Amino acid sequence: MQASVLAGPQAMLAAAADVADVGSAINDASAAAAGPTTGVLEAAADEVSASVTALFNSYAREYQALIKQAAAFHGTFARLLAAAGNAYAATDAAASKALAGPLTGGEPIPVGISLIMGPTDIPTPTPRYLNEVYRLYISPNFTTTNLQVLTTPNQLFPITGLRSMTLDQSVRQGLAILDKAILQAYDDGITPINVFGYSQSAVVASLEMPKLVAAGIPSPDVNFVLVGDPMNPNGGMFTRFPGLGLPHLGGMYSGGTPSNDYPTVIYTGEYDGFADFPRYPIDVLADVNALMGVLYVHNLYPTFTDAQLASAVELPTSGPTMTTYYMIPTENLPLLEPLRAIPVIGNPIADLLQPDLRYLINWGYGDPAYGYSTGPANVVTPFGFLPPHSATVALQHDLVIGTQQGIADAAADLRAEGFPTLFTVKR
Repeated sequence: MQASVLAGPQAMLAAAADVADVGSAINDASAAAAGPTTGVLEAAADEVSASVTALFNSYAREYQALIKQAAAFHGTFARLLAAAGNAYAATDAAASKALAGPLTGGEPIPVGISLIMGPTDIPTPTPRYLNEVYRLYISPNFTTTNLQVLTTPNQLFPITGLRSMTLDQSVRQGLAILDKAILQAYDDGITPINVFGYSQSAVVASLEMPKLVAAGIPSPDVNFVLVGDPMNPNGGMFTRFPGLGLPHLGGMYSGGTPSNDYPTVIYTGEYDGFADFPRYPIDVLADVNALMGVLYVHNLYPTFTDAQLASAVELPTSGPTMTTYYMIPTENLPLLEPLRAIPVIGNPIADLLQPDLRYLINWGYGDPAYGYSTGPANVVTPFGFLPPHSATVALQHDLVIGTQQGIADAAADLRAEGFPTLFTVKR
């Protein structure tokens, strides 16, 4: 259920005032964080202490410069918004009541067969892949002893080679293969049929759903488990940027994975750039972190631990749906993973920066407390321009807390490695 609201000039001016407050909040946060982050002292007159201290202070100065630029931008934006003056169409509002997915809390459903596809660059899944994805993602929801590998192209020019198919070509062929396999199993009476898709094959599975509806295949006879889905309604890269064309790569797919066609479970890793892209791309830190998440999150679903899956959060939905959505928390920011690879000082520096960076990155998702959009998971949600005012105001307090947490975490890392604390903070 949606509603359309019209806002007149007074609402425009009120919005301009709110945006101006955003700039004030950023300035306040900058002032609050300036002392603790730029006052790092050397602990000893040795090269390691001097280098680490210089690095900390360099990061702090760059951070202050970035915050000043953000404040200037918001001031300009507020003036332009106030000058607009005329009425404009505001936003749609989604229904607030969330309904639990049909598979939540119940026993796994027995199925006749599970058709398992691989991700991009893995056309034929290996036995190890087969066993891991079944154990981690399929068996908690659907059980069977009949696991069937489905070979699909899973190519993406030029990433998988200069002679590879484009995304469109690869998905089109994969869709034909999956459709044939499902209809064959259905005609043979091997039902219910489970389909597992990962990354590109999750796109294939998503596009297959309306084809099955058109063919008259009833919903109890087919179900899906998807991971790292680029068509994830609220977070998938294809749904964040509807209609974005990449002609040389084969284009992208508009629309999200259908949420009410067939029983479906979708797992997403937090900060996976293909399946959990920031809602507000104006947050460049969030964008870069999401792109790093393609490497450090999106590629790792078959290797996630039982503990990671156990920590998955069921996301809220809106209206009728047959899909259950899970977000798997990511402990460390992908953006900082290369830094953590540096011996000795990598982890302490990363842990020093991570709390504040996490808040700043999460701002791009609409709430500094979460690395994903907290709106209904089954509602297709394209990108927006500016996060909510409340999210920006929250940064003022969060950044102060994050600075203190980062210092404590870095000191704990150094003590765990057998080093004395290398720095103190000016009081």
